[in-house]
Amino acid sequence: MAIRFHCAACNQPIEVDDEWALRTVACPYCRKTVTAPAESTLGNLSEIPVASPLDDVQAFPELRQPAYVATETAKHNYWAIAALVLAVLAFLTFLISNVISATHMMDVLEPGMTMKEQIDAIQKFQEENQGNLPGWLAGAVIAVLLSCVAWPAAVICGVVGVFRERQRSLAVIALVICGVQLAFVVCSGLMQLAA
Repeated sequence: MAIRFHCAACNQPIEVDDEWALRTVACPYCRKTVTAPAESTLGNLSEIPVASPLDDVQAFPELRQPAYVATETAKHNYWAIAALVLAVLAFLTFLISNVISATHMMDVLEPGMTMKEQIDAIQKFQEENQGNLPGWLAGAVIAVLLSCVAWPAAVICGVVGVFRERQRSLAVIALVICGVQLAFVVCSGLMQLAA
């Protein structure tokens, strides 16, 4: 005995053997998978094409289903990307502030001054300029502040980005850049203390 029914996808009449009742089969017309009903829903129609059982992957290899369908993972590690951008920003602003300071501070400071003497010289320079900061000093201060904000943000994003599945290398590169910047800051601070 055969079970006759309409394909749920293309509405064509098909038939399957009784053993395929309530199982998934492939429609011979549209090749979509449909579930055969428990009993026929059509009368006796001549020459209804027979649906192939879904288990017969030889007839329709495109119907082969993987045993496990993986869920789509995130394509990007936004934490790592943000860490790298912030680390580069922090390092560049740090370098810019040092270049600005090194080129213009010689106008204000003399070699061999202690930290207190440097602060006094800068205050004296401000008083001479009627309290106005020169543009180069304001630029250096802004660059330092930007670097001070971007650096910890880069470290936080880098640490989170290392624990994400994709693009971990970006987070590692960002953390290395932050480490190099920290080494520069420590070395320059030690040189200031030694002087």
